[in-house]
Amino acid sequence: GDVELRLTGGAALGAAPKATLQLVADQFHLLNRADRRIVTSGTATLVLDAKSAALDGQLTIDEGLIDVSRGDAPSLDSDVTVRGGKHAADKVAQEEAAAPARNGRAARDLRVAVQLDLGDKLRLRGRGIDTRLAGQLAISSPNNRLALNGQVRAADGQYAAYGQKLQIERGVLGFSGEIENPRLV
Repeated sequence: GDVELRLTGGAALGAAPKATLQLVADQFHLLNRADRRIVTSGTATLVLDAKSAALDGQLTIDEGLIDVSRGDAPSLDSDVTVRGGKHAADKVAQEEAAAPARNGRAARDLRVAVQLDLGDKLRLRGRGIDTRLAGQLAISSPNNRLALNGQVRAADGQYAAYGQKLQIERGVLGFSGEIENPRLV
């Protein structure tokens, strides 16, 4: 199709390494599965150096579908044992983020400032819900931790429950801080 993804930039190596990359996307298929499809356009700039990483950008979802009707997530066979698990990985990530230095190197400073517009053609379907999603989100990184601010609204939606198709009059997920802690508005 009429898809464009352009990546330009440069890098300097040596005592003070630095790389700068600019991304321009036009109708780029970020996800292209039968049950998850995201087509996006926008720009982003990534700057990396020895002590920091910075990502700035503005992206719009041109169209998309998130279909959650295909059942639960896959599970492991009974003969598979997971050691440590999610909480152990979270603890390691927290320790690495909090450590001022590891192996003589300072922790990398992370700065993210990405604006995401959900557009008007993003659909959520499955488990009784069929709605369009709209809204704007700001992704940032205060204290080197990802944060999300903004709202995701259900628009023109229905929820099938109790043998009826209920119209969604108001459905808003609000984000103001850590990604894993949204609030219903």
